[in-house]
Amino acid sequence: SIFNSSRDGMAAMETVRDTVTGEIEDFRYLLVNPIFTKLLGKKRADFISKSGQKQLLNCLIPGLFAKFVQVVETGVTMEQVLSLESDAQKLWYKLIAIKLGDGCSVTVRVVDEFDEFDTPAPKLISIYTS
Repeated sequence: SIFNSSRDGMAAMETVRDTVTGEIEDFRYLLVNPIFTKLLGKKRADFISKSGQKQLLNCLIPGLFAKFVQVVETGVTMEQVLSLESDAQKLWYKLIAIKLGDGCSVTVRVVDEFDEFDTPAPKLISIYTS
């Protein structure tokens, strides 16, 4: 399928809401493709049907959970350029989140050239992973 053969990391998430207030407490992954798991250094089982993703999202990018909540609540697409550094290698990524039902779809793409970024340099985020 296109989803599993894409060169981009892709995932679909649904919200986990408080049963009383209706506020978004977390996200649950419905689908993740192999590239998504590879880019995040996790196994598919670490994502699918598990809540507790709020902590993972905020570990990747501080405030990412709140940004995904905003995407769901407003319908406004989020685009973010970031770098991940691991084993003395630094790679640049473009992260796109789009509202999808009561959740969002997420695409992560490796970008090779700074010229490919639609986002100005001040919005870049640098993330270091071990």
